[in-house]
Amino acid sequence: MKPMLNLHAHTTRCRHAVGTEREYVERAIAAGYRTFGFSDHAPMPFQGEYYSGFRMKQEETGEYIKTLLDLREEYKNDIHILIGFEAEYYPALFEDFLRLIAPYPVDYLLLGQHFLD
Repeated sequence: MKPMLNLHAHTTRCRHAVGTEREYVERAIAAGYRTFGFSDHAPMPFQGEYYSGFRMKQEETGEYIKTLLDLREEYKNDIHILIGFEAEYYPALFEDFLRLIAPYPVDYLLLGQHFLD
């Protein structure tokens, strides 16, 4: 049975994935996927000087979205590309996170609760 859907793919913006977004899309098409979703680690609006080394930076959000929108248009006849984020639920940060991504055409969020504190 051929795969039809994958909604959990990261980009190099998370600092631990390799390859380009185009390479992911082309491999997904070759493997028979009908829908492919990018869900890079969300840019969380941490307070102060803290920076998480395994997620995209807030200032990379626009580039992430634009890259995926361009690929969505380019490959529209071959595969359905969805744009998402893998996000933790941190109550103190979640409303600010939603405001950060609100201007963008985000299709979905995945819960990836890596830490509880």
